Amino acid sequence: MLHATLPFLLSFSMTLTYSINPISNLSLEAVVALLRSSIPDLGITPWTFAARTTLDPNFDSFLALTATDDQGECIGFVHAVMRKPEDPRATADVQCGWIQLFATSPSHRHRGIASLLFDRIEQELRVRGVKQLYVGGYSPHYWAPGVDEQAGANAIRFLERRGYQSTSRPLAMEVRLGGDYSESAWIIDRREGLIKYASLGLELVAPATACELLQFIRDNFSEDWAQTVSAALSHIATGYRSPEDLLIAIKRGRIVGFAHRECERFGPFGVAASEQGQGIGGVLLSAMLRHMQNEGCSRAWFMWTGDDIAKRVYAPAGFMETHRWNRMRKTLT
Repeated sequence: MLHATLPFLLSFSMTLTYSINPISNLSLEAVVALLRSSIPDLGITPWTFAARTTLDPNFDSFLALTATDDQGECIGFVHAVMRKPEDPRATADVQCGWIQLFATSPSHRHRGIASLLFDRIEQELRVRGVKQLYVGGYSPHYWAPGVDEQAGANAIRFLERRGYQSTSRPLAMEVRLGGDYSESAWIIDRREGLIKYASLGLELVAPATACELLQFIRDNFSEDWAQTVSAALSHIATGYRSPEDLLIAIKRGRIVGFAHRECERFGPFGVAASEQGQGIGGVLLSAMLRHMQNEGCSRAWFMWTGDDIAKRVYAPAGFMETHRWNRMRKTLT
């Protein structure tokens, strides 16, 4: 096991020595400073780093490696995660791992530090039985769906040289909800038709529908989405969040769709496959955007969708692409 070999020293010259160690409380602030300077668009702070990394139930310090120079300065970092057996998603994600974050100080690039960090982390994951290693996309605490194609072009080339291949190119989108934002005439007509002829109703989640909603999501979507909505329901029940954060579509007495948001972040959101193609998704989306606009939100945004859904659902509601991600994967042998 690599646990027995860390810390690891690598000498690049007669005067400079670099060491690789698992992250510690003493290095956390230095790691955040490195990430903020290397990946500024993510807006990482010590608290957000802790929430999505060290406080994650699957966190393991031996999968969060720092590189420091002979002055003790943090010059590189890589963090990977794999699910522990007690994680309810572990069965579906068996033999999977995710690279969550990685960065090298600009002043120390092209010296093999990133390669060394990846050599160590990949080998550790191999020892633990990981076969498929992804870059980004771990749920629920991911930072990004993949590598930003514009800001991370060099990172993509580095990963390709190591054998990572692109699996998809999801996009992030947002819509501005200023005073000039309004529903399209198509949505208004569709909503009126669905209400009149299909007995469609839009309701805020309530105690009587909470359990049904969770079962609906598990039956039609994923455990990841169910966990997100379950946490939202707990916060709504204790008064920390508003019921307006969860909107459901009911047709002839049963739930057929839902929309969730947290502050200005929209999603998850979906309609049962058997009910798609009628405009229910567009009506749900528009209703949630009106709630957000009325509460004073300046925008609605999300980080991950595919081109087909972006074109069919989000673009007609005014959403524009803001980021394009490259989701990558490597088979560890």
